Amino acid sequence: VDDNDDVGSMTQLGWTSATQDNINGVTFTAVGAGVSIDDRDRGTDNGGGAEAAMWRDFIFAANSDAAGEGMDIDIAGLLPNTTYDVRLWAFDEGSNSGRIMEWNGNQLTFPNDPDPTSLMDYVVGFQAMSDGAGLLTLEGRVGPGNPSGPNVFVNGFELNAVLPIPEPQTFVIWILLGFSAMGFVVIRRARLIPARLKA
Repeated sequence: VDDNDDVGSMTQLGWTSATQDNINGVTFTAVGAGVSIDDRDRGTDNGGGAEAAMWRDFIFAANSDAAGEGMDIDIAGLLPNTTYDVRLWAFDEGSNSGRIMEWNGNQLTFPNDPDPTSLMDYVVGFQAMSDGAGLLTLEGRVGPGNPSGPNVFVNGFELNAVLPIPEPQTFVIWILLGFSAMGFVVIRRARLIPARLKA
């Protein structure tokens, strides 16, 4: 995700920008009374090594400090009724205490130290399914035992469709059909050759 002031210029290499202004089919919605969506640019303070662009900007649900509060991230334009592998990153060095949040029921915790050094840090993985219109929702909520303050953060997320693998029987049937068709061509060709020789 990107802070609104530097859209695209600070996006992690190879990734697509998302901002709280809802671009590229991604919409951020606050959940809970008094909760709002905000963003920050921490510059190089957030660390990250080769992935520094991932960690410098984040979007958060301001004042999400009670159970059930947080944010929804809606991603449009996906394959309908499809399961996706999701990875989501969250870190902010400027937070003065640990943050505990749940994304689609999966817990992600980050302290304010140490800084991340790669995309192996402060990440949670889970699966989620798109609806019939190709819309998938990531639900970030305040986690159990969370200290007070704005607690639902996101630096970036990645989606990969989990496509079904055809059953082995299907492969066997198609292979047999292929061999049958080849056999038909060979037999047909063998019958034509003697006719040509006789002529």
